[in-house]
Parts: sequence; C-alpha cells; structure tokens
Amino acid sequence: MLHNIITHCWTNQIFPSSWKQAFTILIYKKKAKSDPSNFRPITLQPILAKVYSSLIRNRMYCYLLDNDYIETKIQKGFWKSISGTIEHTELLSNIINNARIKQRQVIITLLDLKNAFGEVNHDLIIKALEYHHVPEELKVLIKNYYNGYNISIGTEDYTTDPIAVKKGVLQGDCLSPLLFNMIVNTLIKTIDDEKIKLMGYSYCKSLLPRHWFQFADDSAVVTSTEIDNQLLLNVFTKWCNWSGLMIKVDKCSTFGIKKNGSSSAQFKPYLRISNEMVPPTEINESFEYLGKSFSFAMKTNNIKSKLTDDLASYIETLNRLPLHPKNKLLIISKYVYSKLRWRFSIYQLSDTWVIQNLDSLVKEFVKRWLRLPQSANFTHLYLPSKMLGMKFSLPSDVYKSSQLATRNILKSSKNEEINNLYKLTQTKYVSEDVILSQSQPRKPSDRLVKETVQKICNELHLLQEQNSIISSITQQCTAHSLIAWQRVCESLPENIFVFIRKALIFSLCTNTNLVRWKKVISPSCNICNAVKQTQLHIFNNCSKAISDGRYKWRHDSILKTMCHYLSQLIGFDLFVDINGFANPTELFYNLRPDIVLLSPNEAITIELTCCFETNFAKSRAYKENRYSNLENDFKLEKRKFKKIFVEVSSLGFQPKQIREFKKLISQNKNINISRMLQKMSEVALRATFYIFTQRGNKWSNPELLNFI
Repeated sequence: MLHNIITHCWTNQIFPSSWKQAFTILIYKKKAKSDPSNFRPITLQPILAKVYSSLIRNRMYCYLLDNDYIETKIQKGFWKSISGTIEHTELLSNIINNARIKQRQVIITLLDLKNAFGEVNHDLIIKALEYHHVPEELKVLIKNYYNGYNISIGTEDYTTDPIAVKKGVLQGDCLSPLLFNMIVNTLIKTIDDEKIKLMGYSYCKSLLPRHWFQFADDSAVVTSTEIDNQLLLNVFTKWCNWSGLMIKVDKCSTFGIKKNGSSSAQFKPYLRISNEMVPPTEINESFEYLGKSFSFAMKTNNIKSKLTDDLASYIETLNRLPLHPKNKLLIISKYVYSKLRWRFSIYQLSDTWVIQNLDSLVKEFVKRWLRLPQSANFTHLYLPSKMLGMKFSLPSDVYKSSQLATRNILKSSKNEEINNLYKLTQTKYVSEDVILSQSQPRKPSDRLVKETVQKICNELHLLQEQNSIISSITQQCTAHSLIAWQRVCESLPENIFVFIRKALIFSLCTNTNLVRWKKVISPSCNICNAVKQTQLHIFNNCSKAISDGRYKWRHDSILKTMCHYLSQLIGFDLFVDINGFANPTELFYNLRPDIVLLSPNEAITIELTCCFETNFAKSRAYKENRYSNLENDFKLEKRKFKKIFVEVSSLGFQPKQIREFKKLISQNKNINISRMLQKMSEVALRATFYIFTQRGNKWSNPELLNFI
C-alpha cells in the first residue's frame, strides 16, 4: 500500500498537503527565556513525509554523486560514509603543527553565518537545483513540497495555528541537509579551482595546498598569506550577497602563525569582511572548529583538566544515586564514556596520563561500589560474560578504541589527501597502526578487544589465587551457561551481587584475607578453630558447619528447587531424600540417592553435589565411586536402570556434564529447563551467601529456601 501511494506521488510530482503539516516544540538552551533565539526548535514531521523525502534525498544524492556534480573533499557535512569532522579536524591539526614546527606562515579564518539553515530563500533552493542539473520533474516535486508547507508551534500552555514556512530549509526534514549542501556547493565549486587552491597552505609536496574547510555551514579559510586569505574572504562575501545569507562578523575569528627570528610565533592577522575587522584570536588563546580546540602549541592541558573534571562530576553524581552496582557500571559504559569519546577521538593524550588520572578515578569508585579491597584484581571486569567478566572498560580502553577508530577513518577514507595524512602521521600512532595492519578494514576494534582480553588473561594467569575460580570455571562450563549465570547474578540484590563478585577473585573478608590486610591477627576459623579460614573452608570444608548441617541445608534447598520442576514429569513417580516426598529408602537396601524417578519400565537416580568451584572433577569421581553398586542395591527388578550425577558449585556454576540432566528432562516439554537451571544457581548463590554471613554465628536451622 505504501509503495503504491509513494509511486503515485512520485509519478505525478505531488506532495500530499497532509504530509506538509509539521509540529514544532521549543527546547530552552540558556540565557533569557524572553528571547526566542535562546530556544532550539525541534520539528516533528508526519512519518510518511519522512519516508517520502528520504527517498527523494537518496535518489538525488546518487544522481549528484554519479554525475560528479557535488564536491566531497572540501565540504564534508552530511555526506554518507564520510566522517567529516574527524577528517577536517585531523587535517587542520596537522597544518597548524606543520606551520609551527617548520616555521612557516599560516592564516586560518573561521566564518559564521547568521541562522544559515533558516535564512535560505526558497528561490535559492530552485536555483541550486538548476545549477546541479536536477531533472525538471524533481524540481517540480520539491517546489510543490515547499509550497504550502506549514508548522504549528506547541508549548505547555498552547499550540499556535498553522504558520506558513516561507523561508529556510525545512526543520526536521530528511531532504534539508542535502538541499543546504547543494546551495553551499555553488560556492565550493567556484573555489574548487587549481589556481585558487594554490592560495592555500602547502603541507605536503605531493598534494595541492589546502585552502578551504567546509562542514555544512561551518567554513574555515586557510592560506599562507594575509592577502590570499583576504581575497578568499572577498569571494565568500560576494557569494553571501548573491545567496542572501548574512555573515556574523563578530562571531568570526582569525588565527595566525609566522616565523619570528629562529622560531615560530602566533600573531593577529588583520582581515576585514564588509569593512568590519575580523576578530583575531588572542595570543596564547585557542579557537574552536567542529568541536575541537586549536592553539599555537596544540597543548591539551585545558582538555585534560576538563576531562578530569567532567568524569569526576559524572561519577560523583552517580555515586550519590541509590542504584545497583551493575547499573552504575552500565551507566558509566553507556552514558559517561559517550560524553568523553569525542574528545578521546580528536585529542592525542598519552596512555599514561589517561591511566593515571582517569582510570584511577573510575577504579576508586567501582571498587567502592563492589566493595573490593585495594589489592583486588580489577581487570577481570573487562572480560566478556562468558569469561565471568562484566564487559566493563576503563577510560584507557575507551581512549585506545577511539584513537584506533580515528586512525581507521583516515586509512580507509576515499579521499587521497586524507589517506596521505594517515601516512604522514604514522610515526605518532605506532600501536594503533600495527593493529590496523593486522585487521580487516571494518573490524579493527575486534582485534583490539581480542588483544586486550588476551593481555588480561595472561595477567590473571600470574595471579594463582585470584584467578583460580575464573580459570577453572571457564574451562569446565559452557559459554552459554556462564552468560545465563551472569543474568542470575545481576537479578540478585546488591549485597549478594557484591558478595559474588568478591568471591570470584577470593576477595571476601575471610580471616586469611583479614590477616593479609592486617585487620586481624589470627587466620583460624571462628567456629571450628581450623588453622586457616579460607573461602574454600567457609563454603565447603568447615567441620563445624558440616556437623551443624549448614551445607546439607544448602544441598537440600537446591534439591527442593529441582524437585519442584521434576514433579511435572509425566509418567514418573518422584522419590526425594527431603521431607514432603516419598523417600528413596523404600527402593534401596542400603544406599540412598537424592532423587529417584520411577516408571513401570525405568528407574533413574539423580545424585546432587554442591561442591567448591575448583572441585567438580573430584566430586563427580567421589560420587561415581560411592554409587558404583547402586543398581545392585535396587530392590525392584525388571527395570532399566540409569544413574545421573548433577554438580552445582557453591556459587551456582553448572559444569558441562549437566547436559546429561538436561537431556533427561528435555524429553518432557512441560518443564522450562532454562528457568529450572537458573533457579538452581540462584538458590545455591543465596544459600552460600547466607552461610558466609553466618560464619561466626550459631546455626539456627532455617527452612529450606524456596525460589522457584
């Protein structure tokens, strides 16, 4: 239906009047609210209008590009597959550095247009279409689009009647950026001449000098002399007079470098636009173009200070919020880093500075939120979920990724000049360029992540204690089960979540650790007086905890959870070694497995073990040996007999051998297998957490946990 409607409109060169009604809201920016210029208009178009105008834009862009009617080396705003801001800022940085180091003169003038998009005369749009030889049918269609276009402006209190748009490209329209670029392209084509280019600054013998930068309406004129810069300003002034656009001279600026004795120095060029002097950049001050600060020395001290202050402000604000630690880490990764990434991309900061100033700040708060001791390993958090990490990057990781992305943009650019810039600056970015040389063109970041993960794994390998659980579990469990385990952990309350993250790297407050941290004198167990109260001891090996039934309580809580789901199996009677079920002792002479599933033709025994994370193999071998004669101990005859062993670690991990159990219950579609396994992990985690918190207290024989 939509295709038929748009085909009809396209064929008949019409734009339905109902698609030419837009709604505008005003977003306050700053200063006095009584001044309309201090509000940013955001216009919402009908969805069908956006679809139609985007189709027009795509067709017209391909037509202009195929016929070489538009220039994409100087004008880089809004063009598809061109990272214009990066290409422009990197090239302008190189020009300034080249002039300063080689003691050459360069003059840069930034030009500012008053409300450029809003001041475009609609007749000028038609002239731009004619200049670019746009087919008559398309000109008529665009003219019809702009004819009779209305917007209504809404506030909290009222909405205006429709207001006819008689000037400016349309707000919020997919076609508007292309139309504006076509208007500016009439200027760019005028100055895109070899003789005029020679007026620019030459930074490379193999390429023509660079004389102009353009990004949408942001212009920068670059020349080697004031005379040439003034001539180009005169051209720009005449073009503005022709197009009806106004230059805001007081918002323009100029910047200069020249040879001064045996060195370079900044100076104030004297330039005029329409008899008004262009404000020069003060000595030792900077100017800003496309979001990047440029100065004579290209120092980044102010940028570093602002980065540090911004990051500190974000994190301190986050620290005051009553959020779960996993959400705080997620906000840092998704929101806070997005506020830093652009500056990481355009400024060359040292890795050492980022690590010492930004990483240290993030580490301080993350360790506080996860209640990790200062000596605890932090880098494992970077690892993916399947390796028991949280995919949490430090600022230094984001910085490396951003710098790599910038280098990849320069290397893969379709512009020969930008490719040449990549080669000219290779000595400054050795590590990034090595990665690029070893990666597929579109996946250098994957290579960086892979190398970082490998580096972390190598570091962890040297930490025998803090790495023992992570190393053991990642080898014995499937990636899928570890990702599911992570989801369980993230669903738990903050105190249990923090407990788990600390337990993974042996950073819990055991007496052994407290002695290491100089908090207590003796490492012995408080309830059984064992020589060392380690994490293994508290979780699984304390003799007093065994006699109290603490570990049996955890074991039976997991067993109860399993039985809730197993009771849904059709065709089996359920025997379980806990209260509330028929007991397996009815079926065996001496031995007593945890669970028996009994049908007229089959008997299946399930033996559950809740072991320490590094003891899966030992626990299974012990149970297999203990129940090796279980079939001979069975009272009933003429039944197929099967034994299944299930291990769930104290922290809820399930090894690869769990597939035997999964295969058994997958035969019955009544059971939600994933939920059952997740609940088994959850109960194990909650039980171990409670056992740990009660490590110095008298055991109260609580009821079995019930989380199903």
